[in-house]
Amino acid sequence: MLSPLIRAASPEDLDRLLALEEESFASDRLTRRRFRYFVPAPTAALRVVSDAGRVVGYYLLLFRARASIARLYSIAVDAAARGRGVATALLDDAEAIARQRGAS
Repeated sequence: MLSPLIRAASPEDLDRLLALEEESFASDRLTRRRFRYFVPAPTAALRVVSDAGRVVGYYLLLFRARASIARLYSIAVDAAARGRGVATALLDDAEAIARQRGAS
């Protein structure tokens, strides 16, 4: 993946996010309700990566008030997109977002 499009998740991404959860994790999955909560949450960065208009991965970064650290809560990549640098692009973006928000 040479130039992935990484953007903030939107409510329209919920079905795809749930599909990625189902595909990637056997337990402790995020629910539709939790994803819906995190989309606009000021204490979270829920970002997706798309390839040819299809969401192929996401990450969820959490921030605490008055804390200078960020927590990578979840990350998932579509099985068909693995090995193409998607996870690396997501992690690079997560680090950049954390720095922008004053976290380390």
